[in-house]
Amino acid sequence: MKYTVTDLSKVKKSVHVNVPANDVDAKINFMVKDLVRDLKLPGFRPGKVPHSVAEKRFKAQIYKESTSALVNECAAEAVKEMNVTPITDIDYDGPETVERGKEFEFTFSFEILPDFELPAWEGIEIEEEIEPYNEARTDETIERIRLQMSELKPLEVSRPPLDGEVAFVDFSATDEEGNPVKGFRGTGYQLTVGEGQLQEDFEAIIKRLSPGESGEGQVKLAEGINNEFAGKTINVKATVVSLAERVLPEVTEEFAEKIGAGSVENMRSSIEKAHKENLKRFAKENTQGKLLDGLLEQVEYELPQSMVASRQNALMAEFRAEMRRLGKPEPKDWDMSEAEVEADLHKQAEKFVKGEMFLLKLAEKEKISVTPQEMEAYLVDIAQRSGLNPQQLQEYYHQNHLMHTLVDRIRTEKALDMIYDRAKVKEIEAKPKAE
Repeated sequence: MKYTVTDLSKVKKSVHVNVPANDVDAKINFMVKDLVRDLKLPGFRPGKVPHSVAEKRFKAQIYKESTSALVNECAAEAVKEMNVTPITDIDYDGPETVERGKEFEFTFSFEILPDFELPAWEGIEIEEEIEPYNEARTDETIERIRLQMSELKPLEVSRPPLDGEVAFVDFSATDEEGNPVKGFRGTGYQLTVGEGQLQEDFEAIIKRLSPGESGEGQVKLAEGINNEFAGKTINVKATVVSLAERVLPEVTEEFAEKIGAGSVENMRSSIEKAHKENLKRFAKENTQGKLLDGLLEQVEYELPQSMVASRQNALMAEFRAEMRRLGKPEPKDWDMSEAEVEADLHKQAEKFVKGEMFLLKLAEKEKISVTPQEMEAYLVDIAQRSGLNPQQLQEYYHQNHLMHTLVDRIRTEKALDMIYDRAKVKEIEAKPKAE
């Protein structure tokens, strides 16, 4: 194999490879031999199919696998000799398959870490603002738990629902021409009155109906409910089927035992501890962000554009999903033009990639590695937070060749932790937020 290297930029290299015809033939012969070992064809004993017959019968498969093997082997050998570490997958440009008796010529490109000097990153003095704990947070959490464990008790009354009560409602809607509004229909909808679950004008119809009564009224749909009718007035018909009151359990020792806290005192202390840990974690993340921003201001380097584009595409997908959730699927419905959104997301992507390159450079210098146990624990954590099966998630990462991205993610997090751990952090109480 012979190859020549071209620097497309400071962070991107292109490698042109020539594989002699005899090496191509040798690889094809190896693939044929490997296939024949367990091949079964009518008229031949297992493993005794002539190589010429096997190659003719399975030519497409053999040549495709030979091409893939040669590209991977040549790329690995060239990259090793170049003494560089690709941070992206190689981009292949060449024939679809090799041909027997012919030289195999192809090009592959990849991006590498930018080369720059790390600024002084140890011993940085910084203040960390920690929000003081408010006892009301404990009470709010207990109230949420009580609400989750509440029961509905039917109300036998002949009056409209009161705030805090639950109304079971059937409803539908028509447009100005009397046509049904698609997607705006419900049966047995459970509404907790007075909590802003529905638009005020919609809830106002329900709040004047007793169980068994029906009524209707005009409702002007707000943004994010129904994109087709957003801002338009529709006619809503509703029936209150029944009412119920929400009965919350008392905060007793039995209640605490039921949720696994053991006692009311332990429950309150556990909730307080969890909240304080969250406040500390939030403060640490903010401090880490400030530390990294300060370091990034001291360096400039070219960014791998494929990584910037990949990050920007991911941000754009998230933005579009959020716009669809708000009932604004088309760019014409957005508060900014599509070009302005793209420009803003591009800046965000560049900042993210610049930070990632800095942390990977630090990880490389400090020889930060990742153990299989750390990777497994990281995947389990992702699975738990996402509600996914850890084994299936691990298989997904393997099948889609994403394990190297996982390693890089863990290395950058460990590098950022190292900057934080070696900084001179002074904890101070956060100032009250302006109303």
